[in-house]
Amino acid sequence: MKKLTYILLIFITACGQNSAEKELNGTWREIENEYSTWHFYPDSLVFKIADFVDRKTVWDANDSQIRFEIPTFYTNSQGKLRDTTNKVIINYKLSEKKDSLYGTLKNNYGIHNFTMLKTNSYYQYLSRKFNVQFSLPKIDSAELIKVDPVYGLKIFMAVENNKIVSKTELSNSLNNLESDVKSFKKKLENYIGVKD
Repeated sequence: MKKLTYILLIFITACGQNSAEKELNGTWREIENEYSTWHFYPDSLVFKIADFVDRKTVWDANDSQIRFEIPTFYTNSQGKLRDTTNKVIINYKLSEKKDSLYGTLKNNYGIHNFTMLKTNSYYQYLSRKFNVQFSLPKIDSAELIKVDPVYGLKIFMAVENNKIVSKTELSNSLNNLESDVKSFKKKLENYIGVKD
């Protein structure tokens, strides 16, 4: 009976997370694409890129690498649907506070460098990304307006020391608003291929 208890204890401990995996547990958002969220759970990784459907997979990690596989479907040259496994390896480093991740993702499609912030909410993410502390009033009559994230330039405003402080996502004040709008328009032109 003691042997069975010992074997069961070894099995339970082997199934647990290591310290690197525990540090990754939580919600992360990419800096480059705030709509790309990664939810690390002890038993799975659920991620969403832009408005695409959530993907769920099993993952593991050590202190420098995250590994998982994603089933990928494509149509071959004869028009038949094929499936393959996209093996993903992310070489990463965490910040000293363990709340920022700097990664290089390698998969079937190539290499992609990215940065993520670990946050509990979208507001916390915006505060950290743009270095703006703000609070939103609760308005029961407010309604959500869905907008394509590419077609909007974010402007943030807050009251600090009895003064209104404002900035855009591209610069630290509204003094550069004209050049920010031009930069945004250029980015938009590249995205949709349309010019004035």
